[in-house]
Amino acid sequence: MESLSVIQPSESTKDAINWIGNNDLKALAYIALAHREESTAHALAKEINEVVDPNAYASVSGYPISYVKGGFATYEWGEGGTPGNNYRAKYFRAIRVSEALRPIGALIGWSEDYDTALTIALSTTSSKGNGNAPINTVQILDGLHKGIAPTNMRLSGYSPRTGYKYSSAHNTRLETLKDIGWVEERSQERPIRIIDPRYKGTHQFRSLQPGTQSFFKTVALASDLEPDKRWRRSELEELALRSRLVDQDTVAPFRAALSKAISAKCTSFPGVFEKQELQNRQFVVKEKFQEMTRDLVERVVMVDSSPKFAKVSFDYAMSCYQPEKMPAVAYRMAKRTLNNSAHRKSIAPLQSSAEQPTMS
Repeated sequence: MESLSVIQPSESTKDAINWIGNNDLKALAYIALAHREESTAHALAKEINEVVDPNAYASVSGYPISYVKGGFATYEWGEGGTPGNNYRAKYFRAIRVSEALRPIGALIGWSEDYDTALTIALSTTSSKGNGNAPINTVQILDGLHKGIAPTNMRLSGYSPRTGYKYSSAHNTRLETLKDIGWVEERSQERPIRIIDPRYKGTHQFRSLQPGTQSFFKTVALASDLEPDKRWRRSELEELALRSRLVDQDTVAPFRAALSKAISAKCTSFPGVFEKQELQNRQFVVKEKFQEMTRDLVERVVMVDSSPKFAKVSFDYAMSCYQPEKMPAVAYRMAKRTLNNSAHRKSIAPLQSSAEQPTMS
């Protein structure tokens, strides 16, 4: 197993997936931009709002500048973003279109086949920093299928973690894959006894980080509920979630505090638990999702390894925003993002296929 390595797509394929391909509507808007000679963000968003989905404007208007950051668009300043207005506006033009749309077409085809939103599958996190999260998700899935331990995947943007932390270089990505139900953790963690859940630090409790506060509140609750029970980490996390002591923003630091308190290699939070050696966490792709995740990895590989597949994927992507070809695909792409957006306010219910727009 140690001789195996995870896939390493070409830099252009990585960039396209990281900056565009992890979001269905963002990918659709880029295809629309590729069909136009040039466009302002306003005009692009207005068009998609009118011909694809009436809730798309706010999202699409922010995408073009991200294309520029990823190296897949340029812009020039021009006069008058809308008729009758004389203010200066950015006019965007798609570049490196073939490099972008080959992997994007492959991802759209996969999303359509499995009716799965790219923004959920790859990452709800758009490109930040080096923008590695989406492609790392594909690489992690590849590694898990090959039986490679997360700490041996050696992916860019990460370094192995030691000491009190879990023996995993990719905690955030793995937790996301667990949260969407694709991956499960198999560990040999030993139940542990709570000794004293009280906070005994020198700083005021309310000055602690929210995740640390949640940790102490959870341990205190567990001790009150079942004083003699030996708890597993997973059970304490479930208790925290069920009791709403943690949320999406605090669950990661909660886990870190929990690990510090348990690990024999860490001196933090002494006396809360019986200290123990943390066991390496093992992750596997659930059987139900093995076929679709293998297929996702294989399509990303084929973008670089099969010119025929790359050409078909490019043509497919371009056809997704052509009124006479596949208007329903464009509609579904928009809905997959809008229905899964963490920032959506009020989105109209998904229409039946008979009610879908014709892009005429």
